[in-house]
Amino acid sequence: MLIDDVIARADQGERVLVALPHPECLSMVGEIEAAAPESIESVRRVFGIEEIRFTSGGRIYFRRSMRGYSADIVIMDESQHLTDAAVCTMFSTAPNPHVIICP
Repeated sequence: MLIDDVIARADQGERVLVALPHPECLSMVGEIEAAAPESIESVRRVFGIEEIRFTSGGRIYFRRSMRGYSADIVIMDESQHLTDAAVCTMFSTAPNPHVIICP
């Protein structure tokens, strides 16, 4: 379900930031590639900074840290390490931001 939602948002041209431990990010990159090959323009794999670009202009960023990025939707794990200010900064340019916190 989460994978389908992430693909749909990126396919609509939105920027999605996924902040999960690295092995989980790699797994998610593979699942998205398998689920939507026709929508994907390119995949970048560099340790800790994976990125999927969609033909619609949408992007999914996979990061271990969220510092310095802005997005329309953020999916995060271990959110207890974030301050309110850090979350607000990520959404400074998003017109309708969403946050998904993984338990």
